[in-house]
Amino acid sequence: MLIYYLIFFSIIAFSISSDKLTSKTRNQIFGLFGAFLILFAGLRGLNVDNDYGTYLNYFNEAPTIDSLFTNSKYIFSSIRSNLEPSITIIMSSIKGISSQWFPVVIFLYALTSISLKLIAIKRLSEFLSYSLLIYFSGIFLLQDMTQIRIAVASGILMLSIPYIVGRNFKKFIFLILLAVLFHYSAIVFVPFYFFNSKSINKIFYFTIICISIFLGIIHFNPFEIILKLNLGFLSEIIHAQIVAQSLMKKMNIFNVITLFNVVVCIFFIFNSQKFKNKYSIILIKMYSFSLVFYYLFSFSPVIAFRTSEVLNIAQIILLPQLIYIIKPKMLAELTVISISLLYFLNQVLVNAIMKPYIPFFAN
Repeated sequence: MLIYYLIFFSIIAFSISSDKLTSKTRNQIFGLFGAFLILFAGLRGLNVDNDYGTYLNYFNEAPTIDSLFTNSKYIFSSIRSNLEPSITIIMSSIKGISSQWFPVVIFLYALTSISLKLIAIKRLSEFLSYSLLIYFSGIFLLQDMTQIRIAVASGILMLSIPYIVGRNFKKFIFLILLAVLFHYSAIVFVPFYFFNSKSINKIFYFTIICISIFLGIIHFNPFEIILKLNLGFLSEIIHAQIVAQSLMKKMNIFNVITLFNVVVCIFFIFNSQKFKNKYSIILIKMYSFSLVFYYLFSFSPVIAFRTSEVLNIAQIILLPQLIYIIKPKMLAELTVISISLLYFLNQVLVNAIMKPYIPFFAN
């Protein structure tokens, strides 16, 4: 497990010394960290993360590539009915070259998802090193090392943010549709194009967060209301979903990290005018709705986590901007580092989502 700590503290060292580096050197080190993370995630082996074995089973079940051309229904119905068509196409294509090339699938997903996020950080953040730190501690281990489909989708969504502010609907919707091909939960990002990216109604966003928490406490389930409408086949699907959720372990909606995010998000909402980044308002709204969806859909852990996680990427750009608000700057930087440490220890020790690192060729 030492390797995870070494990476984490290496990025902290980069962040602390960032101001003393030239812009060129800073970019070069940022690029080196990016390349390392791609190799680190892309070359991991079995039992390093919780999902590797599941995706290996998907690969083994994937149809041959010629089946996709002779029977297109396989794209949407093979492997698992709830999987996006992209993973079937990618796995079948790689499998068509060699049935032993599953590690190539993992590497391609890592290359794509991490590259997308690094490009987005370069475009959106003024604090490359601190955004990299928040990314590694709060997102990388969960998404790019585990949930590889949503990892790609969230990277694409990050790249779509400038097109919200720039009012370019064609490019925005193209990226959203592309993201949906990798994970269906990306569809929740569509309404954000119609949000005001210049100002925020502080009372409204504070209120909807509070209401969603209350609905989570009383175990409100909007599916049960829809079920009463008797929508035929759709009602049967919803009923099956409710039954399935009743068998799942209940969420702890008051875990430390989520409560901390609520406090930080509310702080951002009421200090939104202090941010200098032109993407701050839309990012704060993303952060807010990541919490709203988490509590609103808490009756269904799968829906709650997926919709929340795809929007929670806003923290990569938002949290380093505490440097604009907290004075002196040294205290602000210490605050960002402390937050990243909290996220990192939660992932590694509390949730224990990672196992000792072993590359695939050493298995």
